[in-house]
Amino acid sequence: MKNGINSILPVRLRLNISDIESVIFLFKQENSNTAPEILRKTYPDDVNYNSEKNYFELPISESESWLFTGDKPFYMDTKVTLTSGYNPQTPIVTLRMHPTLFPELADEGDPEEEEDVNNEETTASG
Repeated sequence: MKNGINSILPVRLRLNISDIESVIFLFKQENSNTAPEILRKTYPDDVNYNSEKNYFELPISESESWLFTGDKPFYMDTKVTLTSGYNPQTPIVTLRMHPTLFPELADEGDPEEEEDVNNEETTASG
């Protein structure tokens, strides 16, 4: 993901959607169960489930993207409640927010200052 743009974060859980009552997606700056949350997204309230692709679509707004330090890891913890009332354990996942769409170029200087030898336009979407 990139700071400063609207993004959709796809998340796949190894559970049947028909068995899921709700999911809380907690974003933290530290890899810890007790770390304070920076952002919270909840299914079915503000997260969609894409049944064609079998994953959750977490919208991250432009302003929300700035809550994370660019080019440093942050973490997503999920709290799942099944229709049976059971809460299965889930791992904390490491993610990264980049200050640029092209992180591999970040250490090479400003790409606009470099000559485009291929004369090709590069596009990317978040």
